Amino acid sequence: TPVTAGHAALVREYFEKGLYTTHFPDEYPMPDLDSPIISGALVKAILMNGAQYLGYVGGGKGPQELKPYDYNQNYGRISMIDSVYLPGKSNRQIQVWDRQTIAATGSDSIQTFDITIDQSQGCASKVLSVTLVWMDKEADYYCKHCLINDLDMTLQRTTNDKPTQQLYHPNGRNSPDTKNNAERIQILDATDGQTFRITINGEKVVTLNGYQKYALVATGCFGGVAQTLDTSKDVYANDNSDQKQTNIIIGFAIGGVCLLLAFFGGPICLKKYRTRRAAKQKEQKLMEEQQDPSTNPEEDMEKQPQDQPVAAEEEPEFDLGEEEKAPTATIASTEGGREPGEQQQEEDEVNAPPQDVEKKPSLDEQVASILAESDEHDDLDVSAVLSDPDHDAVFEDPHDDDSHGAVEEQDIPTEEENATAEENADKTSEAIKTDMSHM
Repeated sequence: TPVTAGHAALVREYFEKGLYTTHFPDEYPMPDLDSPIISGALVKAILMNGAQYLGYVGGGKGPQELKPYDYNQNYGRISMIDSVYLPGKSNRQIQVWDRQTIAATGSDSIQTFDITIDQSQGCASKVLSVTLVWMDKEADYYCKHCLINDLDMTLQRTTNDKPTQQLYHPNGRNSPDTKNNAERIQILDATDGQTFRITINGEKVVTLNGYQKYALVATGCFGGVAQTLDTSKDVYANDNSDQKQTNIIIGFAIGGVCLLLAFFGGPICLKKYRTRRAAKQKEQKLMEEQQDPSTNPEEDMEKQPQDQPVAAEEEPEFDLGEEEKAPTATIASTEGGREPGEQQQEEDEVNAPPQDVEKKPSLDEQVASILAESDEHDDLDVSAVLSDPDHDAVFEDPHDDDSHGAVEEQDIPTEEENATAEENADKTSEAIKTDMSHM
């Protein structure tokens, strides 16, 4: 990228201007350089050696966690204050070995370099970073294992001038890297006075001249001063974009859940709210009724409608010798909460006889009426009337217009006939009463 190309130009300028030899302490002599024009392998090694890891990277799926040496970041982002040394402006000091050669066999096939951590001048970094880079011979385009010359680097910590048994391998591996022509080892807990031994092994060298050139760079506390730059506004040191993106994703997730709850749970919550509200209103109403002395809940309960059958209307009974009784009906109260006066008034209205029902005369009244008519009309033959099988016609209501003129005018009887008729009428009346009493 253009940014990487610009940083590479700054690295070359750093050596061409002699900044490397000027700022390096005299007690730590600089490795020999054939020329101030450094090799491309050393430029690459310096930029990769000081690169810093990225914790997260943004994308369409949100922030993705990164790991060292993966396909997303490889060695990380370029950081010049971790790559070259300027007093008070860099985190670490630098040592380089450029255009070193290694053979395939013999004593030159294995080379070692010792470096010592020195924090006496104020450097406080605990990071030791060592990077090996070589320009490999081109391989065939159809190759599976494209590394032609294979160089292996290991790092070993020494204690009391004795190397420990632990070996550090490059690129986050636990064994030699046989695929890449760039190898880096980082120690994050280097302390003052510790010595580390770098070992370069020509595992496989197949070039025609019998050797392979390489560049080696190491950064750490090598007697330099601490950096004094204000890094409080460093976008990488104070980067919280991953947390922001995480918060955004969490916010969208919570918002989506809330929308689902509102869509599906809203009607349920509203129904529960209305039910509770109605129950509360009912409870409040009951409390008000209990506090009001004018209301008696027990009486209201007694006045509640009950499932009682309504008494059927009684048929009117005719009794000879007594006045006809008006039919009565008893209707059970079907409404509660009414005053006793109103209830009695309604019962009187129900029990009252119908206005349009016309009272029929009793049998004695009908007989008396016939006798009265016989006195008024001496010419009426009572025996003939009583002996007539259709004599019931004479018992019709005298006020009925249709019954007027039912008895036709006849000849005037004699006194003996009248006496006989009266005697027959009395006998007939007694017979009728006797029959009615046995019914």
